[in-house]
Amino acid sequence: MTFFFNMMVKIQYLGSGIEVINYPEEEITLDDDPKRTVVWITSKAETVVNRKATLIKERRGQFISECIDIENLLGKAISNFFFETDSEKRELFHIFLLDTITISFKQKENLLRLIMEKHPEKFTLISPTQRQEMITKINDLIKKRNAFAHGKIVIDFEAKETALIFYNNRDDKIEKLPLTEQLFSELDKHVVSVCQTLLQLFPSDCATSISYGCVRIDQFFEGKL
Repeated sequence: MTFFFNMMVKIQYLGSGIEVINYPEEEITLDDDPKRTVVWITSKAETVVNRKATLIKERRGQFISECIDIENLLGKAISNFFFETDSEKRELFHIFLLDTITISFKQKENLLRLIMEKHPEKFTLISPTQRQEMITKINDLIKKRNAFAHGKIVIDFEAKETALIFYNNRDDKIEKLPLTEQLFSELDKHVVSVCQTLLQLFPSDCATSISYGCVRIDQFFEGKL
């Protein structure tokens, strides 16, 4: 991994959004000049950082990809409602609106929620309780997705924790989210639950082609933080 040293205070991994603070130090000799030494993170601590950074980047990337899948499923549910029998218009609806930056993940969730509230007769395959639970989980996933996409991951040796630091726009404050096995496990369960609920809205031939990608993710979260 590529990283740079910042004023003897912290280490930042380039292109990863990961910062290391309060790390143990040792004096090392420079390879190109044996007469010179620098104070640097200990080799043992650096091994820990590399392991954590690799695992976190993998999990963050996987989670963001899963959220993209859910966002796409929301779009399918919306377009199926408006153009249930007109595949050509449904495709154009995706090209010019749903699959562009014009409408966000959150806006798609809001739109589908309003549609389900005003036209429950079109969504009888899932119960009102399932719909409410799904919307609650989607909102939590959106918040976490935004945090991972725009926040900073800090590995703090003194506090013995790895956390995601991000700005909560709705509450106008900086928040800290500890990155633990429990957190990733809960995110995993929410993703699977939301996918399984959304897939009930589609015909079996459509669901078969995308269900595997949604269900298999519970096998991904292995390893320890």
